[in-house]
Amino acid sequence: MINNFPLLSACVIILAAVFPRGTDAFFCVDSAKGWCETNDMWGYCMLNKTVGSWQCDSGETCGKKDAIKNRKVNGCTKDLCCCNTGDGCSLAFIKLAEEHGQKCLNQNEAPNSDPEHFRDCDDPYCYSFLVSEEEGGQTTASRGCYHRSLLKHQMFLKEDKNYQNNTKWKETERLFSIPTCQEILSQTEKSAGNSNSSSVSQCVDFSWEQLEDPEDPTSDQIPMKGRLCCCEGGALCNSNHGWADNGVSLPELQQMIQDSKSNSTPFATSSTTVLFVFFLACTFKFF
Repeated sequence: MINNFPLLSACVIILAAVFPRGTDAFFCVDSAKGWCETNDMWGYCMLNKTVGSWQCDSGETCGKKDAIKNRKVNGCTKDLCCCNTGDGCSLAFIKLAEEHGQKCLNQNEAPNSDPEHFRDCDDPYCYSFLVSEEEGGQTTASRGCYHRSLLKHQMFLKEDKNYQNNTKWKETERLFSIPTCQEILSQTEKSAGNSNSSSVSQCVDFSWEQLEDPEDPTSDQIPMKGRLCCCEGGALCNSNHGWADNGVSLPELQQMIQDSKSNSTPFATSSTTVLFVFFLACTFKFF
């Protein structure tokens, strides 16, 4: 058993780095899926300024910087931004690294009333979410910062799951049940061949049915339509999104994403297989 101690230690370290650790966590912006959680004790939200990648860092990068280690921080070096000050702290990086985001219009619009305007916000992506009845209905719209709204949605959802005391996530459930702005815009760039453009915008159309009276499950189903428009590369780029802008259907977008993922499946499968085999080796070797 003594001879195997170095290998056992290596197994523990690697598996601990891969699998979730602890329940206390805070939310960060993530380029891959929109959001992520990192450990409240040793985790960081991180922006790699060189490649423009937002992600969670479990300490392997930010935690090894002497100026950062064992401190509450929110700041940037030449190529890296790190913070561990709480939910959404990485959104403050945009003021320090303006090339990785922009200011977004932040307001709600309802029929027959003046827009409800809030302070403009900074985000990697701006969005507009339009909703109307399928046939001749009036439009309501919400415009704002995509990741800021997404992180709030996830925070409300987690709080309600843990304590059953916050149902605000239901108000934005439909908005965040479709692909993220990152997925929408990355596919738009690929399909349009404009990946070098400084400003990109795209809209996605989808439909559903909802009860005429949400409190009465026997009421009629009303056909509804929705449109999520995402943009980046220009201040207040979400100001004028409307039904007349170019768009793709949700099934079309999902097919584009699926086709894109299929090109990287061999690597993902290989990586997963290697990790699983390593886990089994550690398990059968020592337990």
